[in-house]
Amino acid sequence: MGLQTKVQLYNVYILPILLYAADTWSMTVATSRRLDASDQWCLRRILHIPYTAHVTNEEVRRRTGQSPCSHLYHRIKTITSVRTYRTS
Repeated sequence: MGLQTKVQLYNVYILPILLYAADTWSMTVATSRRLDASDQWCLRRILHIPYTAHVTNEEVRRRTGQSPCSHLYHRIKTITSVRTYRTS
């Protein structure tokens, strides 16, 4: 299976689980770091990079074309607040 297919499967099946009910979270720095760390761990598994290899997080993001989960969280939070504002 190719890298693009694996990344697409990750986006479809794993990210929604990581970000489930994200609009109700109170995001702290520690929570943001944990979210990004779990996201980074998954991407390294997709690329078959062992944790002992010295590959930067930026390089992993460049290879997969993914932005950090904390950025997605902020997009979800913004969309949810706009929806709430429009319906009230």
